Amino acid sequence: YGPRAIGVILTGMLDDGSAGLRAIKECGGLAVVQDPDDAHAPSMPRSALASVAADHVVPLLSMGPLLHDLARRWPAPAIEPNAPGRLVQEHLISTGEKTMETLQAIGSPSVFTCPDCGGVLFELNDKHPLRFRCHTGHAFSLRSLAYTQEEMTDAALWTSLRSLQEKEAILRRLAQAGQAAAPEQCAAMLREADELAQVSAMLRKLTEKTPSPGGFDVPP
Repeated sequence: YGPRAIGVILTGMLDDGSAGLRAIKECGGLAVVQDPDDAHAPSMPRSALASVAADHVVPLLSMGPLLHDLARRWPAPAIEPNAPGRLVQEHLISTGEKTMETLQAIGSPSVFTCPDCGGVLFELNDKHPLRFRCHTGHAFSLRSLAYTQEEMTDAALWTSLRSLQEKEAILRRLAQAGQAAAPEQCAAMLREADELAQVSAMLRKLTEKTPSPGGFDVPP
């Protein structure tokens, strides 16, 4: 980030870019946002406009000429502005320097865990937008965290269904192979397989009803 940086937010889901765009503005840069009415997925531009006073809001076709003009005529500042202290501290987390000390200075532990590494997520004191970081440097807005958890839930449900169906199939194969030698044991295996089939059917209905990721493209 710096005084000659230009932050650009285009069509997209969720709100991950809002914090970065705000950081660019606070360091003296410019904020350029695609007009949400022109965006195929407008939630990211909307979130940016809710978090940052944009310098330019333009449709996509106007974006290229505008950026070319800004890069060509924007003068370098006489004095480099100092970045806000919280941005400097958060940058230290991303580089792995004194992460726990820094996290405790700019946030507090939340009840959530990081979807990427399983560590505790700290809720940052800066609430615009509400964001989280773990000590390894992973960062999420509240909406991107919800989206990621939705993906993990969906994957976990389908994995569980596959495991149940495989166990049912193995039990039936074992019962078939050992029917002559141990009929009572094989009958028990078949009863367990039938129970697994019922559980699998219920889990499939639940899994198919679970909303798939992507339901978060709404105004912030």
